[in-house]
Amino acid sequence: MPTPTRAEEALAAVLAGVPRPSEENGDLRILDSWTVGEDTICVAYQGWWEDGTIGLRRRIDDDLPVSWVVGQILDAELGEPPGGMIEGAEPDSRGIVWWHGEPPEWWKNALLNPAR
Repeated sequence: MPTPTRAEEALAAVLAGVPRPSEENGDLRILDSWTVGEDTICVAYQGWWEDGTIGLRRRIDDDLPVSWVVGQILDAELGEPPGGMIEGAEPDSRGIVWWHGEPPEWWKNALLNPAR
């Protein structure tokens, strides 16, 4: 059995960690998901905060543990309304408005170089 890529490993963990749709999580529903290459995941989803379908395209950083990246995706990227991240973005041919959930440098630096 082949070893899963970082993207496959991360996507499986994200899908396993997404809670059932509820009022508490904005009725978040995953509609589709896939990987692109060895380091990118795509997740199409809906929630109360937007009328249409939103797509998160996320590179899985190779300098961070997959578990940390998955936590960021679940808590801060899928777990929060995208707000200004998708403002003015045009939907693709399938009606999905895409955004990139790359973490800010300060976040990556804090993980890679924790204060002592």
